[in-house]
Amino acid sequence: MISQERSWLRSLLADQVSVAAVSCPSEPSLGEVLLMFAAACLLHAITVCRVRSFWDVAVNCFDNGEYTELATIIRNWHPAAGMVPQHFWGFPFAITGVSKLFSIPELMALVLISMLSSLAVCILVHRLYGGWVAAAFICINYEWIQLSVEGGAEPLFMCLLYAGFLAARLGRWNLAALLVSLSTTVRPVGVCALLVFAAVLVLLC
Repeated sequence: MISQERSWLRSLLADQVSVAAVSCPSEPSLGEVLLMFAAACLLHAITVCRVRSFWDVAVNCFDNGEYTELATIIRNWHPAAGMVPQHFWGFPFAITGVSKLFSIPELMALVLISMLSSLAVCILVHRLYGGWVAAAFICINYEWIQLSVEGGAEPLFMCLLYAGFLAARLGRWNLAALLVSLSTTVRPVGVCALLVFAAVLVLLC
């Protein structure tokens, strides 16, 4: 009698576990997250192109005009007439490098960096925090899609920052510090991650 009760209890628990597994769907895969990202970017690009020229929108998006001006200054090694834009120079240096490497205009290099960086961020967030967080990261703020398509410094900053987080999780602290240090050349707030890394290393010692 006792063995039958135990077997009944085990079968009941097994049924409950199977029902819970069915009711809790698995997280979105990396391919699904990237498909969501591509669909959102394509929708935004089509919407922009139906209203105005894409490049006219991109050059006027946030600080892109000033970043391309800084990239031109770096390429020519002398400032243009007027005041030099007051921005960190990590993003303009990246624009100049990509522009020279592929022989494309600075604005096109800016958009290319932003798109590739945003794609890398989706992959890094999925690797670090899972599919649901990566999906929410894409959908929760439409400004991120705008920055990804039209260009901006934030995607490159986030790419370097999350790459540093992943390196830290893998225990590669030197690489993590290097990546986060590079992120501070794009956005100075990256120094907060450096301070956190230092605190973690002190606690681990």
